[in-house]
Amino acid sequence: ANEVLKSKVIFIVGPSGAGKTTLAAKLAARIMEQDNALKPSLVSTESQLTNKKDDLSHYSKLLNIQKLHYKLDHDINDFNEICDDQMIVDLCSISEENKHFVHNVRNKIGATKVATILCLPTGGSKQFIESQINVYGALKPIVAFTKADECKVYPRELCVLADKQIKMGFITGSKTILGSVAASDPDVLSNYLESYLSSSFENE
Repeated sequence: ANEVLKSKVIFIVGPSGAGKTTLAAKLAARIMEQDNALKPSLVSTESQLTNKKDDLSHYSKLLNIQKLHYKLDHDINDFNEICDDQMIVDLCSISEENKHFVHNVRNKIGATKVATILCLPTGGSKQFIESQINVYGALKPIVAFTKADECKVYPRELCVLADKQIKMGFITGSKTILGSVAASDPDVLSNYLESYLSSSFENE
């Protein structure tokens, strides 16, 4: 997970309502907590802003960092030129165009400089998780489970990731921005699963 945060470009993909925009802000905050000299930019890719609230701009003001916008139909060279610093890109919709865009950026700046995070809400069914992995698996994403304060990460979810050979990188809740992203290293996961088992036994 910590290696992911060092990537030049971090793409966040996933279903609508999974918390991609909030996760983008949380990752930016985490990066700056680790090194206050860094100022990652938040990037939106919607073809046009709808009437809904522009949360990415809100978070950029909160964190005092840049918020940029990039239209996917522009030349790939334009993307490289919008910012010299690290970018966290919120890919807001599911489409082949988005996946094509990620592949083009990887080819342009190098695969080792690009990371893709698949944002999934906790409590999703096995079928839901498998469907999302089928959509984004070719991008070799690392999974971030969001909204962990609203629902548990169940062992079945971790089993699906293991079966599909997809790595898990982060667990986060839905409320706070600062200090709210936990890297899912072995200690974090074992503590989480231990608490899950303890509460399960207490309820029986």
